[in-house]
Formats: sequence, structure tokens, C-alpha cells
Amino acid sequence: TRQGFTSFLHQALKQLPVRTFIDEEELPKGERITKLLEYIESSQIFVLILSKNYAKKKWCLLEFAKMVKICERDQQKRVIIPVFYKVDPSVLGCCTIIHAYMW
Repeated sequence: TRQGFTSFLHQALKQLPVRTFIDEEELPKGERITKLLEYIESSQIFVLILSKNYAKKKWCLLEFAKMVKICERDQQKRVIIPVFYKVDPSVLGCCTIIHAYMW
């Protein structure tokens, strides 16, 4: 989705007075995952693009776990907005967790 939907959404959000972050643009190759997790920590809203291969990628699951941990710690003062991209939400095991933190 990075070259399609995610890229389109990112460009559209950049047109608004919203600070956006996408790891591909702001983290050079080889940058440690800890830096990415710092960016996540400073975010107020998480837009989670869930595709059919999302749960197969270790770094995606690490990002998701960090988002959930932050929402739990801050007693839901932050929001996860899930976007199900070409996938039926019922086939993703994380949907119950996401629902608890949805906008």
C-alpha cells in the first residue's frame, strides 16, 4: 500500500494543518526501530493502514503493539484510526484490540 493508498493518504493529510509521519520518508534506511517507536510515542492520533499482509510483518506488529500500549497507558487520550485496505476486518486477529481504541 506504500506506493498507492498510503502515499495518497499521506499527501492528502500533508495539505491540512496536520503534522504527518511516514517511516519511509523520515527515517533513513538502517535507522533503528527505536527511533520509529519514539515518533510513535510523540503522536496523538495513529492511522493504522491494515492490509492483508500487515500482520505478517514483524515491524508492523511492533508498531501496533506500541500504539496499543500508549493508548492503554494514557487511558485512551490518544486514538487509533484503523483503515482496512482491501481486507475484511474479520480475518485480522487484532480487530478486537483495535476496536477498543477506535475514534
